[in-house]
Amino acid sequence: MTPTMESLTSIEPSPDHIIRDLHRIREAIVESFGGDLHALTADAQRRLKESGRPIWRPQPSDNALRNGNSGAADVPTGGS
Repeated sequence: MTPTMESLTSIEPSPDHIIRDLHRIREAIVESFGGDLHALTADAQRRLKESGRPIWRPQPSDNALRNGNSGAADVPTGGS
């Protein structure tokens, strides 16, 4: 049986419970891909591309440009 979000989260709103819930959810997601992070990443990229939603890329600051840093990580979209 695949765990549901409700079965993975507690009703306690404390930071410790939230962090434990996030770890349980992450573990369940990774487990659903048989522990294959490449498959998980490929699926996420496919779903992002199929969603048609734009990827927000912040404009680099002038200071970042002067230091040779674009200020934003390049997120691959799986396209060419």
